[in-house]
Amino acid sequence: MISLHLHLLRWPAYVTLLAALLLNLYIYNYPYLQNRTECIWRDDRGWNLDKSHEEVHLLAFGDPQIRGASNTSNWRTRLDIFGNDHFLGHIYRVMAKRTKPNQVSVLGDLLSSQWITDDEFERRADRYFGRIFDESLVKNNDGYVMWYNIAGNHDIGYGGEMTRERIDRFENRFGRVNYYVPRKGYRVVVLNNLALDGPVYEQQFQNDCWMFVDMVRQAREQEPDVSTILMTHVPLYKPAGICADGPMFKYYDNEYKWLRSQNHLSEDATNRLLDGIFGREDPRGVILAGHDHEGCVSSYSFDPGHGNWTVEGGRGNAVSEYTVRSMMGEFGGNTGLLTGSWNDTEGKYDFDYSLCPFVVQHLWWATKVVTIIATIVALPVAVSIHYS
Repeated sequence: MISLHLHLLRWPAYVTLLAALLLNLYIYNYPYLQNRTECIWRDDRGWNLDKSHEEVHLLAFGDPQIRGASNTSNWRTRLDIFGNDHFLGHIYRVMAKRTKPNQVSVLGDLLSSQWITDDEFERRADRYFGRIFDESLVKNNDGYVMWYNIAGNHDIGYGGEMTRERIDRFENRFGRVNYYVPRKGYRVVVLNNLALDGPVYEQQFQNDCWMFVDMVRQAREQEPDVSTILMTHVPLYKPAGICADGPMFKYYDNEYKWLRSQNHLSEDATNRLLDGIFGREDPRGVILAGHDHEGCVSSYSFDPGHGNWTVEGGRGNAVSEYTVRSMMGEFGGNTGLLTGSWNDTEGKYDFDYSLCPFVVQHLWWATKVVTIIATIVALPVAVSIHYS
């Protein structure tokens, strides 16, 4: 009777083991198996690269929005949060090992809410560095790997919600909200552009941001041939139809009308920002943004006839903006790859961008469930059949 039961379970066991094997091969090797050209650096072009101009191999992740559980959360919610952490961490680990970047950026909305308590903020920050983005994974790469954590509206609030307490707790765990880093041949600018539009809750933050933009402008004017990589959270202004999100501003219903929500920067803030960071004459560089979970590619150029910057969908104009599609499961678990190489012929950096998707989270969950079933049920059955 036992032999008969084992015989009936023979093919289900073999199929389960095969499914577990194939699913695991896929999720741990997806950059090799799908969209291969989108999941590699794009700098094999025969350009001359001297020691004064380093390559840009930058992994960019958009809006992980780490959630948290409360005392009233049931076990399903807690399991979902636990699994989501490991889903996000899986994407980072696979891509970091696959590409060996020299820079990594998370483009805001690291957490899912700006309204959480300080204790909950600390718990989520611990999970961010522990379960998801283990920076030590890339520390063994050749050279020093720079890590950039960009502040998003769910981390510090929009302009009308931004307080000293929220800024301080973010900077204590994730780094400053405004700074720039000179690299070999280019500069990286990290900007909290959530404070550029208003009305703002605390005017000092807006003043600080525009002073910082002016400081970058002075650095650019001293070194006009140096390209700039601007990393920020909210995409720059663009009319409806270019990206999934069109222009939108909401304000609190009080006497101050503080800024409550926005999809893009305002047109005025965009023009002033582009003037400061890139300049109107021979602008050099690229923009990485988050916020719009669908992702978008657009480009900006200065129109001297109208005295302002214009934007078009796609690449091609003076300054391209790449809004990185979210790495959350419902958006496909994406990673942006920004490649930059020195073009000796033109005497400047050329940048290229690609998006490497994973899968929706359900396939990752299915892989884990099938693997557990294969380990505790199918494998013992297969072994018993083999020795029976």
